[in-house]
Amino acid sequence: MLLIVTKIYDPTADYVCERMKKRNILFVRINLDEVVASGTLEIDPVKILWSINTSKTIIHSHDISAIWQRRVPVIKAESGNSLVDEYISKEWRLAWEWWLNLQPDHIILDPEWRLKRAANKFLQLQTATHLGLRVPETLVTSDPDAFKRFFSKHNTIVAKLLGGFGKVSQPEQRFWTIYTNKLTEEDLRRAMSLRKAPVIFQEGIDKEFEIRTTLVGNQFFSCRINSKKSVRTQTDWRRYDFHNVPHSVIELPVEISEKLLQMARVLGIHFASFDLAVTPEGEYVLFEMNPNSQWVWIENLTSMPITDALIDVLQNKVFCSY
Repeated sequence: MLLIVTKIYDPTADYVCERMKKRNILFVRINLDEVVASGTLEIDPVKILWSINTSKTIIHSHDISAIWQRRVPVIKAESGNSLVDEYISKEWRLAWEWWLNLQPDHIILDPEWRLKRAANKFLQLQTATHLGLRVPETLVTSDPDAFKRFFSKHNTIVAKLLGGFGKVSQPEQRFWTIYTNKLTEEDLRRAMSLRKAPVIFQEGIDKEFEIRTTLVGNQFFSCRINSKKSVRTQTDWRRYDFHNVPHSVIELPVEISEKLLQMARVLGIHFASFDLAVTPEGEYVLFEMNPNSQWVWIENLTSMPITDALIDVLQNKVFCSY
């Protein structure tokens, strides 16, 4: 039986579960926040035996053939005492992370520790460069003077967050974040604000179009995103303008796909997306890799069978191949 580990509110997990039902695949979904609220957890870490009572069913380690860690939620305790709440939240978070990291490699698709390591943007840029992929010239700094020097060196630069800070507002479940932004001379006047927190700055890349390619096991599903078609999406296509920005299937050059696959292997990841741009001269530039990423909107726009490929990887344990 396949196990999906996630949280109560997860439309992507809902989508995958529906697809599994249509394919008559035996699976179980655990919402970790639901277990915290009304279930129980029991683990023998030496024997790697565990059972989870979701209050609806009891799942044992010997019932499971493969695990997909979709999401580990932030547990919000509400005891009325802030110190107690912090304690409870941290203990549950560690319990879930350590439980997932305890699973043997042949059971779990990309455990928590690998996802965290692979999400390191510094490590991604270093690894990509060593493999011969072009990446934007990058500066990470909290020094206003270093920022000004970098700004003066390039015609255009963009600013990005290190951790992709985002927050879901309640109860409407809207997601708020800060996207990649192109900087202007006006931003130089606010350089001192860098002392609050470091920022990633990169040279601006002249894009003919962009590519979001999703790696599932050893297979790539690549989508061309014509982000220049809309002013809204020219700097960051995540500002979505589906009516004006065409999405279409594209094949990556073999040389690029081989290097991306090698990068995933170096970082120990089997399921991820890569964001790239193609310049007017036809050069491929890698921006970042997103382990355990989102893909459903790409599948809906292009009809590429990404979800079925993910299910096949879990069923056949393709992640054991390297």
